[in-house]
This record gives sequence, C-alpha cells and structure tokens, in this order.
Amino acid sequence: MDYPFPGPKSLPALIWTVVVVLLILAAVPLVRMLARKRKASVESRPYPSLIADRVVAGIGAVATLGIAGLFPFGPGRMSPGIATFLLALLSAVVALHICWAVSITRPGADLWRRILEVVVPYGIAGMVFFVLITVRDSQAGARSAQCRGKLKYLLFGLHNYHDVTGTFPTLATDDELPPRSWRVDLLPYLDHIWLREQYVDQAAWDAEENRPVTHHRPESGFVYDCPSSPRRDDEQGRLFAAYFGVRGPNTLFPDGRASRIKDVTDGTSNTIAIVEACGRPIVWTEPRDIDLAEQAVGVNLPGEQPGRSRGVISSYHHAGGHVGLADGSVRFVSEKIDPNLLRALLSANGGDAAVGF
Repeated sequence: MDYPFPGPKSLPALIWTVVVVLLILAAVPLVRMLARKRKASVESRPYPSLIADRVVAGIGAVATLGIAGLFPFGPGRMSPGIATFLLALLSAVVALHICWAVSITRPGADLWRRILEVVVPYGIAGMVFFVLITVRDSQAGARSAQCRGKLKYLLFGLHNYHDVTGTFPTLATDDELPPRSWRVDLLPYLDHIWLREQYVDQAAWDAEENRPVTHHRPESGFVYDCPSSPRRDDEQGRLFAAYFGVRGPNTLFPDGRASRIKDVTDGTSNTIAIVEACGRPIVWTEPRDIDLAEQAVGVNLPGEQPGRSRGVISSYHHAGGHVGLADGSVRFVSEKIDPNLLRALLSANGGDAAVGF
C-alpha cells in the first residue's frame, strides 16, 4: 500500500472560499421565498427572545471557526472528502440559520436587518479565519526561505571544499571502513571545525565515541535539517538530515571517485548537486544518501509508510521541493516536473539537455 507524501492533499483556501460563498448565495432564493410567505401571512408569529437568538448566532460563529480551524491547521493535511463534508456542513448551518431567522421575524419588521444580524457573526468568524490563513502562509514562506538559505550555505561549503581539496566530497562506500558521511567532512567548511574535531573517524557513525556529534543540537538552528519538516529527530534525539547527495552514473557523486568542476560538462547551472529529501528519515551523520538505483525519479512520490517518499526529491513545502545546483544557486522543483527533465538535471556529464528548466 502506498501512502501519499507529505499527506492527503487539501483543497486550496481559494477553492474553500469560493465553495462556501456559492453555497451561501444559493440560499438567497429560499430566503426570498420565505419572505414572500411571511408578508402574505395574516397571523403574527411570536418573536423569540433576543438573548436566545444571539446564543444561536454565537454557537454558529464558534462552529464556523471550529470547522475552518480544522481545515488549514494540524499535523497533517485534511483529505478532500472530509474537507468537502465540513464545507457542506458549515454552509448548511449558515443557510438554515438565515432561513430560521427569516421565518420567525414578525411581519412589518426589517427583514434585511434581521438577515444582517445573523450573517455578521459568521462574517467576523470568516475574517478571523482569513487572518489565520495569512499568518500560516507567511510562516510557510519564512520556513521555505530558511530552507533555501540552508541549501545555499551548504553549496557554499561544497565549493569551499572543492577549492581546498580540488574535488567535491565523495559519498560513503562500503570500501571505506568505517564509512563516513560527506556531511561530517563538510563541517570545517561550514564554520563547524570544532564539531568535526570531535568526530572519531575510526569509530562507526552511531558508536558511543561519536555520540556527542550525532546528538549535537545547536541552539541557533541546524544547517542540515529543513524547518518545514514536522519530525526532525528520531527516538534517540538524533537530528534527521534533509539534504542529500545523489549517487548514480553520471551524477555529481558517482560511485568510487570524486568529481571536479571541470567534470560537469552538462553545465553547472543545469546540474543538481544536493536535493531536499525529507521523506528519508536518515540521521545527519549516517553515511547514507539518495541512490538512483533505489529511488524513483520524481518529486513527493508516495511511500511505503506515512511520512516516507520513494521520490528522489521530497519536502513539506507546497507542491515541490528545493535543489541546490552545481553553480551554487538554489531552485524550486515542482511536483509536476517531467521525470526525463529531472533525470537530465541529475546528470553532470551524461550529455542530457535540461531544456525547460
């Protein structure tokens, strides 16, 4: 069974708004019909207490906020089926309340004033909802900007590493005992030389000797994780990495050897160096990365478990993920990208033309 990543797709806020407005406007003919019947009636109906009417309006407004609040927030995204049901329920509450208010209004009273008194609480609740939506979107934008900044910093470290050693770092292989992640080797070029000095090369990444490094939790943020990821560490408190190199033929990190800038014959602006892959729960010091022989070429593809993705790129940003190119720039890759184009971008010297990127 496949599980969608990063979760069930939710309806956009604009569609939510349009559906609610249309359903509310659909109640207008019913309101007019009730108004005509009220005027034709010769008997005056008793008008309920003002307090009772306000209580009903208040309950309706709270229900509006409750239903709307469930839609854009929470640990996961709401499925379209549940979202549609809640939209219909909310619209029915508003329409029935308006119809009820019209039906009990005394003949001769200002009908539209009564309708306005009913609609105002829902309007206030709706404005609060849009404020919450705006805050949420601004926070998502800030987290996306932080993610781009971290990738940019990693690319800066990669090029510093290349300037000093003459090559890019290599991905860990079984020939290296014990294997060591390139993320550890890059630490001195990211102003973390003191952390690199604590890492014991002769011990495995998860050995007790390297516990101070694997359990390192900086106070001012961590360069290898994405702020949008909801789960950022494992049960032992070790931080997950969000950025990986891609192993495979003709990639920037081929098996068994290190690449140089001059090896990128497809063009540094058309070659992916680092990908964002939050759908892979890998501790940052663990010598594992993305292998094209095991991962599918795609963005936010479904996975075998919730929170997992078998795509080479996976993120909790809206509709795509970030990649760092060999020229030091950061680009956003859409979920709808052509797999052939993405495969060409992953190639450093395969002669593939990345047309349309």
